[in-house]
Amino acid sequence: RAPVVDASQDVELVNGWRNDSHTTLRFRRPWDTCDQQEDYLLSGDTVKVIYAFGEKTPDPDSNSFPYHLTRGTKNLHLQEYTVAVNEFGDDVKTWDLVASPIMLPTHLDTVYWCNIIKRPEQMKHSYYIGFKPQIPERIAAFVHHLIIYECRIESSSKHMEEWVDHQGHQCYSPNMPISWKSCSSPLAGWAVGSDGMFLPPHIATPVGEEHGGATYFLFEVHYDNPNKVSAYMEGTALRIYYTHTPREFNTGGLTFGANVIPSHIIGPSNNDWQSAGFCDSDCTKKDIPSEGIKLVGGFMHTHLLGHSLKLQHIRDGKELPPILEDKHYDFNYQQQRFMKEERLVLPGDTLKVTCGYNTSQKVSPIFGGLGTSEEMCLVFMIYYPRSDVTGCVSEPNFDGILESLGIEDYEMDFGDQLNGYNKGKKMEKDGENKNGQYMDLKEEEMIEKSENLVDIKLYYAFNSITIKKPFALQNMTLLQLLQERSLWQNHKFVAAFQEHMIRGTYRPICLSKKNDTIQRKKLGVHEFPKYEPYVPPPTKCMKTAAAAKERPVNPKLELKPKSKGK
Repeated sequence: RAPVVDASQDVELVNGWRNDSHTTLRFRRPWDTCDQQEDYLLSGDTVKVIYAFGEKTPDPDSNSFPYHLTRGTKNLHLQEYTVAVNEFGDDVKTWDLVASPIMLPTHLDTVYWCNIIKRPEQMKHSYYIGFKPQIPERIAAFVHHLIIYECRIESSSKHMEEWVDHQGHQCYSPNMPISWKSCSSPLAGWAVGSDGMFLPPHIATPVGEEHGGATYFLFEVHYDNPNKVSAYMEGTALRIYYTHTPREFNTGGLTFGANVIPSHIIGPSNNDWQSAGFCDSDCTKKDIPSEGIKLVGGFMHTHLLGHSLKLQHIRDGKELPPILEDKHYDFNYQQQRFMKEERLVLPGDTLKVTCGYNTSQKVSPIFGGLGTSEEMCLVFMIYYPRSDVTGCVSEPNFDGILESLGIEDYEMDFGDQLNGYNKGKKMEKDGENKNGQYMDLKEEEMIEKSENLVDIKLYYAFNSITIKKPFALQNMTLLQLLQERSLWQNHKFVAAFQEHMIRGTYRPICLSKKNDTIQRKKLGVHEFPKYEPYVPPPTKCMKTAAAAKERPVNPKLELKPKSKGK
């Protein structure tokens, strides 16, 4: 429809100019105009900017505008500044990390493909400072995300060198080598809508084990193929920008949020279902150095149903201001962002990721998983100074979930129903020694044909859990019960289950590097942390509204009924 003139004009035209090809207008407005009726509150959230332009010049004396044929939208973070490539000096070089090609199969809607890449010799003693995606247009619609993980494992060349020229494996499948599980610390991550990222000028990430970085990297590509078409994926790459000039601080990557498992259950028919993942104080006490670390930026990640995310910070029983928050998250715009003020995290602090999902169009629950039709709740952060910590997540207490469902007894029989993911998890367990360190379980090299790729739906594992008590649910599988529509129409159950998923008991998982190897420690059941919620200070508009409400009315302005006869 045609634009409507706002009663309160809060935009100031600064200047403008025109050449043979472009018309440029520069304008400004307050972030918060206090016009709640007709203006949009601008903040650090994702903002969808609408644009339209046409060939005809509007008549300034007319109240109508000619229709603009060229139109569209663009998601932006209006408070972010991105470094441009042309701002770098001659010391900055590039390295293209290219994913192994793969033919997408017609029987899967999601494929995770991984291959190992080694840092080239010319990058010895270098520092990573940013990246740009290099995705061919013809396959761009299939590419969901790209992540480069550092491989941190003792005697890395012994475990990794043989895989450098290998065509790759399906990630998280039975055929993925166990040693690849040591690649879990994110160096660079791209997701739908991102234009790339460059670190601020005071930080960089070392590349190469000779000075505290990684020499081998795992390149993970998530291909999304909802129509299950056969398509050849070739040329997907990340262009890494690096320098041999040291910067003031070395950085590391850190993952917060909910562990990617099917017990991350999201209820249907709800426009704001909440999930939470914790970085517990027991993890930060153990893994964060005494002087603390500073978080500088990162990006937030859910799949299609996510509409809001918040990374919260709790210290000494009080919640501090949010580290990152987006109340208008858009799956199609997962751009990295840097905070205005870096945040110091100390041992004993708790961090909480809260995700909101709109499932109003769903009739069955959604589970945590790898596929785009499943869900995640994660925040990938960049921090300095570089230390041993690489991840800090949690998962809901499974016994608490069963209790919420009224399940008194059950049995598990994975047997032949064990899908690719669970087989991979069993292999992972078999490949660990008692200290949680990965041993070298060498597999025979195989050419993995696309028809051999497995469907990794994590929630299939719930079909292997059979309910024994109570009698009313006897012999139902857990998945059958969870997919009963009547269950999610019981408002009392939904309220209690939602409460458990956001404030119930959970199990923290701490990931850190020890003796050149990533260790994963799952702790015992923890209670929801008690803390005083953060209350943001009143804004200028709130103060103005409060003052106006308390101000006495000028008697001269009061409307009084006319006297009779006058």
